[in-house]
Amino acid sequence: MKVDLLTLVKNAKIFSALNDKAIKKILSQSKKVHLKKNDCLFKQGDFSTDLYVLICGKLVVTVKPDRNPIKFIREILPGDTAGELGAISHEPRSATIKALEKSILLRITYENFRDLCAEYPSVIFRILDILTERSRNLIQHISSDKPERKHIAILPANKKVSIAQFTEKMQTMLKDIPGIAFISDYDRVLRKETQKTFREHVEELSSQNNFIFYLLALHKTDLAKICLSKVDMIYVIGSGDSNAYLNDYTRKIIHDDEFTYKAKPELILLHSKKKKFPHQAAAWLKLGKFGFNHHVRYAQDADWQRIIRFMTGKAIGVVLGGGGIRSWAHIGAIKAILESGFPIDAIGGSSAGAIVGGYYALNETYEDARQQLQELSVATNRSIAVTNLTYPAVSFFNGKDYTEKQKDMFGSIKIENLWLPFFCVTCNLSRNTQVVHRRGYLWRKIRASTAVPGIFPPVVIHNKIHVDGGIINNLPVDVMKNITNSFSMIIAVQLIHHDVDDTNYTFPPILPFTVTVLSKLHIAYKNYKFPPFVDTFLRALLVGSSVKQRENSLMADILVAPDLSDYSLLKIDKNQETEIMEIGYKTTIKAIKKWHSKQAIKK
Repeated sequence: MKVDLLTLVKNAKIFSALNDKAIKKILSQSKKVHLKKNDCLFKQGDFSTDLYVLICGKLVVTVKPDRNPIKFIREILPGDTAGELGAISHEPRSATIKALEKSILLRITYENFRDLCAEYPSVIFRILDILTERSRNLIQHISSDKPERKHIAILPANKKVSIAQFTEKMQTMLKDIPGIAFISDYDRVLRKETQKTFREHVEELSSQNNFIFYLLALHKTDLAKICLSKVDMIYVIGSGDSNAYLNDYTRKIIHDDEFTYKAKPELILLHSKKKKFPHQAAAWLKLGKFGFNHHVRYAQDADWQRIIRFMTGKAIGVVLGGGGIRSWAHIGAIKAILESGFPIDAIGGSSAGAIVGGYYALNETYEDARQQLQELSVATNRSIAVTNLTYPAVSFFNGKDYTEKQKDMFGSIKIENLWLPFFCVTCNLSRNTQVVHRRGYLWRKIRASTAVPGIFPPVVIHNKIHVDGGIINNLPVDVMKNITNSFSMIIAVQLIHHDVDDTNYTFPPILPFTVTVLSKLHIAYKNYKFPPFVDTFLRALLVGSSVKQRENSLMADILVAPDLSDYSLLKIDKNQETEIMEIGYKTTIKAIKKWHSKQAIKK
């Protein structure tokens, strides 16, 4: 064991220039640290100055950027070192290191490390090389929204999944796409190969292709071992026509931190039977912590094309911002996006954006979304009529027509059962937090996302009050990015600009009823200038999310920001609906052309 340790430490990059005598001195001064699976060596922000060398086992390095999900950085394997930066800088740890399996490390104290550097300055230069490389990688991981993916594992949920049919369809869809290899351990020829030959085969494919899809069997095969040591993404294939069930092997994989740190599993449900909407997704999603869930109809090539875009990180997401009845611009934007040749692979939004996004996810056509928004606009106008005033326990209007119209349009459809991935955002007023909804009754979650405080009653979800999502996140580009790393592009449509209002208003701080009426009728107090009441009220509600909206707008690959300042937020006539839709269409076309011009310059 002494000889093994000597060789192990000497092969570590920072100690590679030292002689055996120096290495033996390090070993004599070091102590072993034992970690159980899931134990932390140290956490991000901890103060520690010791240096470590991994003897056996496997560790994972992760970072938690502010207000963002945990990001996988790298794995630490036997012979690798950890803690170099803390040993030099005495600053808090920049990342968390956790054991993926039972591990043993050598701990070198700061005092011994300092003496070693004084005697052998080459160690410092080796560490600086390592830190420079790791810092570059760390910055890339934190800033990159499109991480590189190459090795994609596809696991059948159970024996009822039609693997042969799935494989045949995938190979047909992939045959004209360059840079993608499809390898299966169901292949009888490959099964006869040795693990060494298997590994050589995989390495050859890796050098020749941008992506490798591994279709893994229900048991631990040689290919599975190789794939799971490299995996960047995991997809579980289930049957949407049968009951939800995971075999033990697949269940173990998707719950194992060793894999899920690098690749959060996503669920694909295959549907061979003709149906208007799926109905089994909720039961499947309870079986694991899945990211996106996808539905694929065997007979629809568009579904297969969409899932391949997700698998290869080329999916396109559309985010629709809040803005009241100005949401007609979203209809024009969707029309422009589709006519420009961009597929919509996922859609989501806040407030009015949630409505239009929901309509499109429900129908998958621009025309149907337009018709339904027209019907809802009529119901909205009725809902804010004097006849719908109520005792202001929670709102001025009862929300009856508005709510019933949404119930009628969305029916009993649940978000997780939509053919197109969708989300919407609400503000949990009870907890003062943002809530992202990707499951549950579509009408209820959208009704909550559009519950303008004071105008319509809030929606109670799990005994908590939920109101308009625009209050907390009016352009949720960050939500779309954080759900999955599969997007190559996000198109965001922003309806509200928090620009300076240069209008000069004049009225006193006390406004009796009669004075206000006389001024409005231009009988007296003609010098009073009032802002539009409803628009001012809604703008005041949304001003708190203005900073968030500006931040998120910068995260979009294409930002569509039509100037709709001349239009009300809550009530417009039919002619204005067409005008706003046309403005949304033209602004989107212009933004897409600008994006194409930038891409041409880059090339």
